[in-house]
Amino acid sequence: MASIAEIFEIEKDRQDSAKWNVIHLFKEGSFYHAYEWSAWLVSEVAYNDEVRQQTQDRKPLSVTHKRVKNTDGTFAFVGFPLNSLDKYIPQSYQMDFKAVSDTQLDIYIELPTELGELDEETISAKVEEWKQLFPVKEDKKKQKGDQAQQQQLSQRPMGLTGILSQVLAYPLEKKSPVEVVDFVSDLKRQLAAIF
Repeated sequence: MASIAEIFEIEKDRQDSAKWNVIHLFKEGSFYHAYEWSAWLVSEVAYNDEVRQQTQDRKPLSVTHKRVKNTDGTFAFVGFPLNSLDKYIPQSYQMDFKAVSDTQLDIYIELPTELGELDEETISAKVEEWKQLFPVKEDKKKQKGDQAQQQQLSQRPMGLTGILSQVLAYPLEKKSPVEVVDFVSDLKRQLAAIF
């Protein structure tokens, strides 16, 4: 299995327009995963609206957006079972297959005319815009640490100044709606304790 760094190198190698239509699939257990540009090709080109309508009874394609460990960078990927390749990349889009290794399969697809006329920079920008449509999934260990710290803070009684400090320091844009509701609920409990 390729490391995430190796996968990024493969995905970044898109300078030649002959590589713009290549979906790199990586076999990971019983799934194929496509990352970054390849994930965008699967999600937005091959598994387009027409295909989605034909496959309504099947599980939709899910995009995962995660943080790269120990950096500020993120990456997006899609995955589907090995036996579902034709459901997510229909035969009508597949032009050619190339088995690169036991764990990597490259599929060359036909790009729509409007994409084929763009340059690499423009397509890269489209991939980045697409990626930002999906919230970043935080590491579960980090979330547990944040929750433990929040619980410790919330168990001690605070004055209005302490509550105001919590509100001002709360990273709202980095939190999910559920986390925000929990935070507000905790603030209400603290205010009730004061009054």
